[in-house]
Amino acid sequence: MSYKKYFLIVITLFVSIKTYSQQKSGYYLNWNSDHTNRIVKPTIKLNDDEAKLINCYKVTFDKDKRLKTVEYFVSGKKSSSSNFGAHILERKYYTNHYEEIFKNEKQERVTNKNGVWFHKYQLNEAGFWIKKENYDNNGKLLNQYGVAVYKVNRDYQNRRLTEIRYNLNTDTIPDPNGFKVTHFTYNKDGFISSRQNRNLDGELENGKYGYAKVIFHMDQNGQFYGEEFIDRLGNLVNSSSLGYAKIDMRDFNKYGKNKRFYFTDESGYPSKEKAMGVITYHDNMSRNEIIYFDRYGNQTKDINERARSKYIYDKNGEFIKRVNYNFEGRPIK
Repeated sequence: MSYKKYFLIVITLFVSIKTYSQQKSGYYLNWNSDHTNRIVKPTIKLNDDEAKLINCYKVTFDKDKRLKTVEYFVSGKKSSSSNFGAHILERKYYTNHYEEIFKNEKQERVTNKNGVWFHKYQLNEAGFWIKKENYDNNGKLLNQYGVAVYKVNRDYQNRRLTEIRYNLNTDTIPDPNGFKVTHFTYNKDGFISSRQNRNLDGELENGKYGYAKVIFHMDQNGQFYGEEFIDRLGNLVNSSSLGYAKIDMRDFNKYGKNKRFYFTDESGYPSKEKAMGVITYHDNMSRNEIIYFDRYGNQTKDINERARSKYIYDKNGEFIKRVNYNFEGRPIK
């Protein structure tokens, strides 16, 4: 394929991005919401005053609209409690790959909380990554959450089509749904619509937790508001690890935080024991507490005996732990 044709494809992809996500430097609640793994798309932009209160990311792009740095803040203070395990993530670009390195609050280069010194992304001819590797500070491959290497195949639009994960021994590591080879589908707006488990013949196959497909529900702006688990025959089925077949999120605030969860079992009706969860938040939008209710509105417990979950933070707003309580109000060990 010619360079000109690749260039036109890339331009088309950028033009199709929703205004909900942006590529302008600034403070955002989420630093990347691109489900296709093509470009960085931060969402829910904050003004300077909001950024002093709400936990957020400062995202900086270079003159070519490529990601330059991401910095994490808790209530306006520098923090390393980001989803990448450091205060700063910085990208460095090369001819056929790019790397992500990490820095602390003093701008010193460090490993992230999982011991990763840098991520290396190998690119295809169109400039989209097809292989991601984790390295330690000795230049050796490193397992992060049990995975050292990610390999993806992409479709004609360069969206992530399949993903396989490997550990240091090149064993295939299942994704969080128990799928060894994850297949992705997308809706008309370009947002992910499902993750699927398929065998070598391309047929749906039930995975480790009893389902073959996870269907995601997104609004027109890419806001996730629910998911459901489907077996290979197309039936709603309870996840053996979660205890429900479908979850719906409702009553969102302007920062994209939902105040209620609704749980459905494989019958299609509200779950018997845990049908709803009510969430409260602190001013910085970190979770405060979740209380569970049955289908009749009475406080109840889930399959793990949890009736209430309380999130504990230090004086600086840094997360310490979550404490689960039983119906009698005693902490669950």
